[in-house]
Amino acid sequence: MVKEGVNELDVARQFSETSAKVSEAIEQKKKPGKKGEQADPEDLKKELEMWQHKCSVEELCDKLGTHPDNGLTSEDAKKRLDSDGPNVLSPPKVTPWWLKLLLQFTDFFSMLLSAAAILCFIGYGLDNSTQDNLYLGCVLTGVVIVTALFSFWQEFKSEKTMEAFKNFLPPQALVHRDGKQLQIPAKDLVVGDVVDVKLGDKIPADLRIIKNAKLKVDNS
Repeated sequence: MVKEGVNELDVARQFSETSAKVSEAIEQKKKPGKKGEQADPEDLKKELEMWQHKCSVEELCDKLGTHPDNGLTSEDAKKRLDSDGPNVLSPPKVTPWWLKLLLQFTDFFSMLLSAAAILCFIGYGLDNSTQDNLYLGCVLTGVVIVTALFSFWQEFKSEKTMEAFKNFLPPQALVHRDGKQLQIPAKDLVVGDVVDVKLGDKIPADLRIIKNAKLKVDNS
């Protein structure tokens, strides 16, 4: 509600200025004050924000230092490849299979069952008149081993699935460099390359569509 005699435009302007000051103060608090402090996650998200699809083709080519028809020069492409690296997925750190298997026995549930099995064997050693503790210890040990092997197998299958993603990258890509159409290894693509994609081709990298003719996409 606005009181009589008060200009609504002045109230709106004051509200806008106050909101801007509050937003600025919040942003200042989010910024790390001392060296060594971790940056705010929102700031990191802004750094990773994709902007290439929000600007015009002319502005995009200007920022990337390329030409929509001629593409990059061979010299510029070589410099970018040397500085940015190849267009491939970064391989994860490889852990030996035997270490992965041993790690399956270190989770809380496995350690709890292992401790119970050891107590059962100790109980049987102190009193072997009955074999109940021996049977129970063997069952618990078997459960630990089977659970660890099953978890190891699941992890192994997941890693193989991730390795299959490497096959999605096509071996070759058609690009424009020095005003010519060239076929190069897809791993040699760099930021600013102008790529031709035809019917049935796999997408070799993150691309922005600047020209198309009867474009259709199958997301299956």
